Amino acid sequence: MSSKEEMMKIESMFQNVGAGFNCDILQDGQNQLKKIVADFPNQLSEGMSEKDATQILNEILLRQKFEKMWHPIKVRFAENTNCSFREESHPNIKLKNGDLFFVDLGPVFHQHEADYGETFIFNPSHDDPFFLEKSKLITSTKQIFHQAKNDFLNLGLSGRKLIQRVQEYARELGYEYNDKMTGHRIGDFPHHLYYRGPLMDCDEVLISNRWILEIHLRCEINGVKVGAFFEDILSH
Repeated sequence: MSSKEEMMKIESMFQNVGAGFNCDILQDGQNQLKKIVADFPNQLSEGMSEKDATQILNEILLRQKFEKMWHPIKVRFAENTNCSFREESHPNIKLKNGDLFFVDLGPVFHQHEADYGETFIFNPSHDDPFFLEKSKLITSTKQIFHQAKNDFLNLGLSGRKLIQRVQEYARELGYEYNDKMTGHRIGDFPHHLYYRGPLMDCDEVLISNRWILEIHLRCEINGVKVGAFFEDILSH
């Protein structure tokens, strides 16, 4: 086997799954997770810490029979929304009315990895002079995700090419795209058997139901650098 053939064989493994992989189970877990995230803002109260919110989510996931976490729960409040996944939050931040916040959950459901994240405004008020800026930032994460998903569905792009487009979309809207959080493999647990790297490093044309695309946009609002986050599966 030539070195080129060996490289193609290695690359093709990036998007493999195990014998037990089932797209219906994957999507069922994802849909349940979306409902949990949608209801999560109703569980919060002013003055909570991120640790308090994480404990609430732990209890909810246990009640919903999610087996374990394949990545830690991430809850970010206010200026901590600017942080990348592996960065430590400022510990003394407490939730206030009008704050941006996001949640990123990655539990295992019937041996398949669910992963979903979304950003909200806590107790939003139209009297907040920065309400429209915050709302636009949140909406832009979803807009860019769906633009990129459309590109994925219609153009047959590699991970690297897809993220280049995401970066362009973010620039057009006036935001900084955080390329430390581009996305990753997903599938039957653990996907790390096949690929550990970020989405942007995959030079293969992407396959449906194998990848999470992450959109983390950052900007300055009222003199404070903040972010908004959205992620979901690239699927048909």
